[in-house]
Amino acid sequence: MSLPPAPELVAYFRQAFAEDSVAAFREWYVLQEHLRDDLERREASEATARALASDLWEMRQTRGRMFLSSNERGEESTFLHNLAVFFGSRGPAEDLSRSLLLFEESLDAGYGREDPEAWARLQHNRGNARQNLARSREDLLEAIACYELALTVRDGSRRIARGVTLHARGLLFRKLAEAEPDRRRQHLASAVSSLEESLSLRSEEKLERGMAETEAALAEARQALSSGC
Repeated sequence: MSLPPAPELVAYFRQAFAEDSVAAFREWYVLQEHLRDDLERREASEATARALASDLWEMRQTRGRMFLSSNERGEESTFLHNLAVFFGSRGPAEDLSRSLLLFEESLDAGYGREDPEAWARLQHNRGNARQNLARSREDLLEAIACYELALTVRDGSRRIARGVTLHARGLLFRKLAEAEPDRRRQHLASAVSSLEESLSLRSEEKLERGMAETEAALAEARQALSSGC
């Protein structure tokens, strides 16, 4: 895929966001995914991804709520949530501080206020951001707290979503086992328990891809627990 130089893309998206921010963001997000996965021109693609992300951040900071037109304001909380997910995902433009700020702004704008599952989705994704880009043990502990909040909503009646959060929590307990050696066995046991429940739910729902990834993670967690390594 041949792309214009970064300055031209920045100018293009400046105009696109001015005309229709919601549609522009969808196009911007797809392009960011392409840039993240472009291994042939990694250096140039990463530089372009960072330039686009920095410019979008600057536009939001400069314009504030005026970034969205009046008829788009009802989608503000969703826009903020999705942008938070972007900055909280691994990639050339990853930025945990920006991600966490945007999650808070999304909540303040009403995301999940009348939809418990949307609120749980935000907590899950905030946990993912902290897990993906953790800079400290405290980030991992905060991620656990986010997943626990999500699970208060993602109960037995929301089996697929619950399985997703339990899987993520299991992976996080594996990381905590390394970050807190004195509690290693406790964290590994928690990882096994979380992954076992996730696998049970995914198996009952016949989610083959999810089952495979959880089975692999569970096997590794069990091996680590039994070997003491």
